[in-house]
Amino acid sequence: MGQPDIRRLSLPYLRELNQQTRETIHLTVRHGLSAVYVEKLDSPEPLRIHSRIGAAVPLNCTAVGKVMLVMPEDQRDRTLPELDLKRLTPNCLGNLQELKTELYRARKNGYACDLEEHELHIRWGAAPIWDHTGSVQSSLSITVPTIRMPVTRLRQLAPLSQAAGLKISAELGYQSPAAPSWTGFSRNGKSGARLTKMAV
Repeated sequence: MGQPDIRRLSLPYLRELNQQTRETIHLTVRHGLSAVYVEKLDSPEPLRIHSRIGAAVPLNCTAVGKVMLVMPEDQRDRTLPELDLKRLTPNCLGNLQELKTELYRARKNGYACDLEEHELHIRWGAAPIWDHTGSVQSSLSITVPTIRMPVTRLRQLAPLSQAAGLKISAELGYQSPAAPSWTGFSRNGKSGARLTKMAV
């Protein structure tokens, strides 16, 4: 997938996140217009998420995909029209304007959510992973049955996923003097010099 070491480098941080949250943790990488699961750590809870490594999910209606769609404007404008925006659930975003609004929210907050958009009864919170060039081609998520994930808990868990994403980013060679955000993207895809604090 272009980052052959990401699974090995990420695993200690994914395990830590799994232990902290007691929820299912996914690591995904972008492949075309999909996000592909390359690692999964199951929740120890009796009610858990069923997914498999190697499966691909859409970028536009999953939290792991949305964080990879937060990109420089010119690149975004080329990519978004290529997406298939069919509604997989009643909560799925149905048009480009809704998706752009959602991506603006993800850029501002520093994480993305999936509130039963890809599958009913499942909520995700995902954080970006930056590579050495400052681009986001992978992400991690906390994936939880809705019964255990009110939106308030999703927001409470977001800083944990963000922290894990930053640690993995550092392992991949990303260098930042502070917590990065997508604010101030340069045209080549690298994050700008002015870095802002992630909001949660």
